[in-house]
Amino acid sequence: MPTMETLLARLLGVAVVFAVPATLAMAQAPATVAEADGKGKVNVKILYYADQGCTTFADVREGAPNNIEPPTRTLVVTVTLNRKTGECVERPYTIEHTIALADRADALSVDIFYVDPDGRFVRSQRPRIYRDVEIEACEAKQSGSRPC
Repeated sequence: MPTMETLLARLLGVAVVFAVPATLAMAQAPATVAEADGKGKVNVKILYYADQGCTTFADVREGAPNNIEPPTRTLVVTVTLNRKTGECVERPYTIEHTIALADRADALSVDIFYVDPDGRFVRSQRPRIYRDVEIEACEAKQSGSRPC
């Protein structure tokens, strides 16, 4: 007959087996991605995890909100959220939007500011800009005279 320690060890082992795949899935969850195209644009695929079914994007534009000083060495996007009143789906979901921004040589990341319609800050994201190493090398040689 198994001892209490053996039963406890088996139970904990099963719990770990079920917890590890869930942790890996969360670690690989989709995220906002910014990719330079090497032709002067950064394509940003914005993923917003909404906690209420009534949230949508009212506006997505390049630039910082009026009440926030834009940071240096980043590209900046403002997303205005629309939170409707009434009955909502009470489950998390994602909202997606893609925007192309003018690239800058000193830009390392994209600051995305989420604000309410009245301009109140809600949250932010800062994905790094993925660049192709060959494109960066070409751009350094060209000194901006022509796109790579």
